[in-house]
Amino acid sequence: MSCRAILIFAFQPSIDEKRIKEVLTGRYIHHGENIILLDPTGVGKTHLATSMTVEVLTQGHTALYITANDFIS
Repeated sequence: MSCRAILIFAFQPSIDEKRIKEVLTGRYIHHGENIILLDPTGVGKTHLATSMTVEVLTQGHTALYITANDFIS
C-alpha cells in the first residue's frame, strides 16, 4: 500500500479501503470514467482528491479540479 493510501485512511478511517485502493490504481482513467466526490463540508474531500491526483500524476496522467457549478455549466 502506498504512503498516500495510508495517509488517506489515517485521516478518514470510515472510508471504504477497497474502493480507495481501486481508485488509486487509476483504472477508471483507462475506462474513460471520472471521479466525483460529493459529501458534506469538512469530511476530507479535498484531502482525498489531492491524494488521488498525486497518484495519477505519478502514473503520467493529468488531472482537472472544477467546482460542481462549473461541472454543471
